[in-house]
Amino acid sequence: MSPYTAATLAKLEGEVIPSNTNTTVDDKEKGDQEKEEADGGSNNKDDDVVEGTCYRLRGIVVHSGQASGGHYYSFISYRPPNSSMSRWYKFDDNEVIECKMDNDEELKAQCFGGEYTGEVYDHVMRRTQYRRQKRWWSAYLLFYERISDDMDETVATEEPEYSIPCPIRKAVQKQNLEFMHHKAHFSLPYFQFIKQLLNVSAQCLHQCVEQHKKLTEECEEIALLCVKLGTEFLFSVGLRTKKPLRGPANEWYDTFQPYFSYSQAIRRWFSENVLLRHPERISQYLLECPSAEVRNMFSKLLVYLCQVSNDDGPYPIIGPDIAETKSGAKYLSQTILEILLSLLKKEVPEHGRHLQQYFHVFLSYAMKGSRERRQLLQLGVPSSFIALSLDEGPGNPVRSPYVDYTKLYAVVSVLVRCYDLAVKQQSSLEGVKSKPNPFADVEVQVPLTNDIDQWIFERSGSLSRFTSYIKKIIDENNQADGTAMLLKHCCWENYGFSIIILSELLQQIATMQTFDLRPIFDLLRNLLFLDDSWQHMRFNALLKGVPNTVDGIMDIIQQAKQRHQKRAYLCIKLLVNIFHTSQLAVQIVYEDARLKKAWKYALLWLNSELERKHYATSTYSYANWSPPAQSNEVSNGYYLERSNSAKLTFKRAVEIFPIEETQDEDTEVSIIPGGDPDAGMPATEADIHGVERTGGPEHQVSQDTSISESLDQIDEEAEIDDDSNFESQHFSKPADSD
Repeated sequence: MSPYTAATLAKLEGEVIPSNTNTTVDDKEKGDQEKEEADGGSNNKDDDVVEGTCYRLRGIVVHSGQASGGHYYSFISYRPPNSSMSRWYKFDDNEVIECKMDNDEELKAQCFGGEYTGEVYDHVMRRTQYRRQKRWWSAYLLFYERISDDMDETVATEEPEYSIPCPIRKAVQKQNLEFMHHKAHFSLPYFQFIKQLLNVSAQCLHQCVEQHKKLTEECEEIALLCVKLGTEFLFSVGLRTKKPLRGPANEWYDTFQPYFSYSQAIRRWFSENVLLRHPERISQYLLECPSAEVRNMFSKLLVYLCQVSNDDGPYPIIGPDIAETKSGAKYLSQTILEILLSLLKKEVPEHGRHLQQYFHVFLSYAMKGSRERRQLLQLGVPSSFIALSLDEGPGNPVRSPYVDYTKLYAVVSVLVRCYDLAVKQQSSLEGVKSKPNPFADVEVQVPLTNDIDQWIFERSGSLSRFTSYIKKIIDENNQADGTAMLLKHCCWENYGFSIIILSELLQQIATMQTFDLRPIFDLLRNLLFLDDSWQHMRFNALLKGVPNTVDGIMDIIQQAKQRHQKRAYLCIKLLVNIFHTSQLAVQIVYEDARLKKAWKYALLWLNSELERKHYATSTYSYANWSPPAQSNEVSNGYYLERSNSAKLTFKRAVEIFPIEETQDEDTEVSIIPGGDPDAGMPATEADIHGVERTGGPEHQVSQDTSISESLDQIDEEAEIDDDSNFESQHFSKPADSD
C-alpha cells in the first residue's frame, strides 16, 4: 500500500512528513522551523522510524442489487487468540457461515462483480442452457489492517478490555447468552431429550399402574412434572418449528396420550392451564397454524382429552382469569366444546382456509360413541353447522374462497340421523304402520327439534327467500357417503320429502353439464332403491315427472335428443342400469303404454345415431378419417360419441325391451322423439327406421338393416373392446362411466 500512503504522496510533491508523527506540513512557517532544526542537528536519516506500508484485508461489505435498492452483507476475517491462522465468515442477517475467501476464484466470484457463465432453463426450448449473466453483487467497502514488515504481528497493540464501555459489553454478553439459549432450544439433541424423557416417564407410569393396580401419589407427581415440562416446551418451541427438527407431529400425540389416559389430575391441569387459561391457543393451533400435520395432531389431542374426561364427572372449571371460577359444575369436555363453538363468531369466518381440522374434531368426537353424540346434540351442533354453511351463522360469512364443507356435511349427517323422524313418516298403505328406518342411528334416537325441522324439512318444501340446506348439498355435487345417508334417512317413508328431492335431482339432470352428472345419478339411484312402501311412487315420479313442477326423465330424453344428444344418452344409460336392477321399474314401464312407447322411440333414436354414417367430404379414404370416440360421460360437446360402451348400453336395453321390426302405421309424427340436429328438421318415421333422406348423405342408412343385424355387429365390435368386460360383468349393478 506504499503508493497510497500520505508519506509517499507528500514525497512525490516535494514535501516531507516525519514517519513518527501523523501531522502534515502544510503550514509554511512550521515547515521552515523544522528545516532549520534539521540543518542544525544531525543529518542521519536512519534515526527516523520507518512506518510499515503492508496491510492485511480484514473485512468486506458487499452490496447486492441496484442503485435504487438492494441488500448488504459482509465477510469478516477472524483470527482466534494465540493463533496465526485466520478464517473468513459470511454475515448475512441471522445467517453466519464459514467461507473460503482465501481462494482467489471464490473472492472474485463473491466481490468482483462483472459477468459469469451460469445455467439458465429455457422454457421455450425446454432445456438448460449456459449463458453469460451479470453479477448483481460486488464489494462496497474494504477494511484493512496494517501489519509489520515481517507479516507476523500487527503494529497496533491489542485494545484493552476497558476500551468497550461497560453497558455495551454487558448488553452484548446478554444477547450472546440469549442466542446460545435459543440455539440450544432449537437443536435436535434437545428435542430428542425432551421426547425421550416423556416416553420414559410414560413407561414408568404404565408399570406403576400394572404393579399397584392404581396410580401412586409419587408416580403421579413425577408424571405431572414431566407433563408440565413437555407442555411448556411443545407450545413454546416444539410446534413452532419445521418438520425436520420437530419430527412427525403424531409422535408427540402418542407421547402425551398415556398421561391423559392414566391421570385425572394431569387431564385437569392440562385443560385449565394450557387450554382454558389460554383459549387463543385453540384457534392458533386448529385454524391459524399453516402446518396441516400440526393442526391434525392438535385436533386428535382435543378429541382424546374430551373423550377420556367424560369419565371424570362434572367439576368446577377455572376460567381464563385464575381467580374466577365459572358458576356450576360442568364436564370438562362440555367446556372445551363450548369454546370450540364460540369460534364460530369470529375465528372460523376469518380462517376459512383451514376448516377441515375444525370440523374433524366434531366428526371424530361424534364417532366415539352414543354419549358423545348426545352431548353434541344438546349443544345444538347440527343447527349451528347448518347455519354456518348457509352463511347465516352467529358471525360473518366465511371469507375464504377455498372453504371445504365436506367434514361439516358429514357431522350434520351423523347427528341428524340421531333424530327420530316418526312424525314425518307415513306408509302408503292405509292402516299400516310405516317400516322402521334402517338408516337411523340405532344407539341414539331423540325427538325431532323445531330448529332441525325448520332447516331440513320446512325450508326444503317452501318457496322462501332463504336457501335450503338440502339444495346446497345437492348443488355442490357432494359425493360423500354422509350426504346419501342423510337423504335416505329423511326420505324413508316420507313421500312428500322424496318428491322434493326427486324434483331437485331432475332439475339438475336437465340443466347441468353432462360431465358433472355422475354424482347426481348416484344420489338418484340411492333414493330410488329405498325399499319402503313409496318406492313405486318414486319410480313413477322419475319416469313421468312431477306435475306443474318438473318434467320426467322420459321428457328430458325427448327434449335433449335434438340439442344435447349426450344428455339424452346418459339418461338412457341411467334407465338401463335401473331396469337391470329393479324389476319394479320394468313393470311400471310395461303397464304404462305412454312410457313404453316413449322408451321404444328413445331406443330407436339411439340405434339410428349409432348406425349413422359420416358424411364423405372427399373421394380419398384417408380424408374421411375421424378420431376415435371418447367417453360420453367426461368429454365436452353436445353430440353423441359412438363408443363401444354406448353400443353395449343399447344392447342391454334391447335385452329388457325387445323392439319389433315393424311399427304401427297410425303412429303420429308429433309424438315421435328425436330429430336431425344438423338439418334442423323434426324427426319422422323415416329418420327412426334409417330410410334415406334427401337432406344429406349422412342419412344414407339402408332400409333393410334390421336391429338383429345391428346387435350381431355390436357383439363383434364388443369382443375387441377393453370396456366390454368391465361393463358387462354384472347387470345387477349400475354401469360405471364410459
